[in-house]
Amino acid sequence: MQSKELSLFENGIRPRHAWKRRFLVGSCLTLAAGLAPMVAGASSVPTQPPVVSSPMTNIPVTAVTSAGHGESTVTLADGANLQVPTAVAADLPIAGKEAAASPANTVTGNCGSSYVYLFPDGSTGVSGITGWVVTSPAYYYEWGNEVDNTTINSSTWFEWENSVSGTDWGTNYTMPSGPGFYTAVGVGVYPSLTGYVFTSTGVCASLGARDTQNVS
Repeated sequence: MQSKELSLFENGIRPRHAWKRRFLVGSCLTLAAGLAPMVAGASSVPTQPPVVSSPMTNIPVTAVTSAGHGESTVTLADGANLQVPTAVAADLPIAGKEAAASPANTVTGNCGSSYVYLFPDGSTGVSGITGWVVTSPAYYYEWGNEVDNTTINSSTWFEWENSVSGTDWGTNYTMPSGPGFYTAVGVGVYPSLTGYVFTSTGVCASLGARDTQNVS
């Protein structure tokens, strides 16, 4: 999938936001000051230790259907539908109907961890790092961070989705929205509030890593 930047748009997913910016970055990196570039597919976990790390959970795939134009719709046991390249969907194991009937529609157990870390970028805003580490080899991901400056009621939704090879991935970004109280939460590709990693054993879902930072 080609990397591209999406245009600005008004009135984001949550009504409290006065405006929201959305960027689809793919495997390209928006480098934060003081951080070295990382290459997707290599050992790319940032060296700065994250403040918050959240577990990730395997969710069974119950169906894969063609969406046309080289895309497929992947249906998960929790009811989510993901649109991905057909080549990505072809490698997913399909669970039986019993998966959808299991408690909470999820498979319990830890398949990895996800993280978000914010730090001040001078007085101009924040820089952040985000990513994941999984227990099985990954080959595709749909990932995002929603970053809010709650002081001025503004928000940016960063997105990354691309092929990958390995068990970890990380990237960084900047949000130059001036002084204020910032929050960041791990999400997926808009409008999904869940990030997904496609692995050799199925789909590994994030459970909302988050961090906060005050910039004065």
